[in-house]
Amino acid sequence: MNEEGKSWIFATIFSFFTCFSAVFLMPFFYSNGGDLPLGSEFIGSVEFSERLFWFLACATLLAAVSAFLHVIVNIAFYSVYFIQRYWYLRKLRKPERVYTGDPL
Repeated sequence: MNEEGKSWIFATIFSFFTCFSAVFLMPFFYSNGGDLPLGSEFIGSVEFSERLFWFLACATLLAAVSAFLHVIVNIAFYSVYFIQRYWYLRKLRKPERVYTGDPL
């Protein structure tokens, strides 16, 4: 597996995570009356700090998920690499012949 394979696995897992997180957040969107948290009205100091907190919380969550997925992908990558290497070295090993002098 090369770097392209690792990036494909990471992108696939991350897209599934974002899709399912959007699906899980839809009930909150509907319970809020279908209003997005970002409106076009005047932003006061309390609203700005609140939105900044939620933005940083979401950014931190996405960064943590991204780091976790990178660790998982690298574990999978190296496990496949070592299993293939073990299998290849096992196939290279030739069986020992024991010469006893007795005809078979």
